[in-house]
Amino acid sequence: MSIHIANGFHMSNYAAMAVLMQNFTVEWQNLSGNDSSPEEDEYYDQQIDVFSSLPGLKAIFYAIYISIFSIGICGNVLVCYVVFRNKSMHTVTNFFITNLALSDILLCTFAVPFTPLYMFMSEWVFGSVLCHLVPYAQGVSVYISAFTLMSIAIDRFFVIIYPFKPRLR
Repeated sequence: MSIHIANGFHMSNYAAMAVLMQNFTVEWQNLSGNDSSPEEDEYYDQQIDVFSSLPGLKAIFYAIYISIFSIGICGNVLVCYVVFRNKSMHTVTNFFITNLALSDILLCTFAVPFTPLYMFMSEWVFGSVLCHLVPYAQGVSVYISAFTLMSIAIDRFFVIIYPFKPRLR
């Protein structure tokens, strides 16, 4: 959660409280985001947006995001296909890697297409369902990746510490 200060700077609640305690003359623009004055709106509208003023930069970012999306989806689908198709690849470590690939597919599907569009349009135009689903899917993907990496580390720990015990199945 952040607080928007008059010059467009975002601060966390704790940092804002510290500023308030040190200096009581800080002018807050808008704590809720809805009650800004017309002068402030004109000030923010007059600020130059780098992306909208340079269409070449926009094209470069679109090309980068499209390549990230394409390579991310294709590479991770290929990893899943190879592991599921070959019986010799059905090991615990490979299933963990497949789980990471599925998490990356989820992230590529819900983060990569919407991030540049939201950044360039400066507003959310994809509806309320996606407004709630995109951050949720991004969070789930990050948690899946973190827990899968932790599971890989635990598996590696047991393989190294107890080398003669049978592996996980």
